[in-house]
Amino acid sequence: MRTIGKMEKETGICPSQQNRFDFWLRFRNDDGLLGLNDRAKELTPWIQKKILYNCCHRANEPDWTQFSHLEIGGCVNLAEEGSDETCVEGGYDRDDAQFFAIYGRYKTGHCEAITDCPTFEDACAVYLILQKKSGLPLTVMC
Repeated sequence: MRTIGKMEKETGICPSQQNRFDFWLRFRNDDGLLGLNDRAKELTPWIQKKILYNCCHRANEPDWTQFSHLEIGGCVNLAEEGSDETCVEGGYDRDDAQFFAIYGRYKTGHCEAITDCPTFEDACAVYLILQKKSGLPLTVMC
């Protein structure tokens, strides 16, 4: 088992992901949750892509017809402490996860990460937006 760094203990995410998630802080509502629906007019297309599709090639929206459903899963970064690299592993319970990924489950059975979210609540908020775009149901895996 690896030692979790100070930043990870305080934020739940590793230093290399901190930069990736910093822009999320601008879109928190008074309750600390992601207020995408309330502040959608403030989201430029670039910010929308960075929130909704940050795991997709060039942050482009995927072809939703390839997927049977979407999944939220708990993830950790197993990279060496202090490294800027990532080694993401999924399948973690909510309490043990450092961040959460939304996956598209292909009709053939395998899955692809669509976006990473810093908290489970953020993943649920993003799913609601992706569900409107894709029409796909959700399975929570954590």
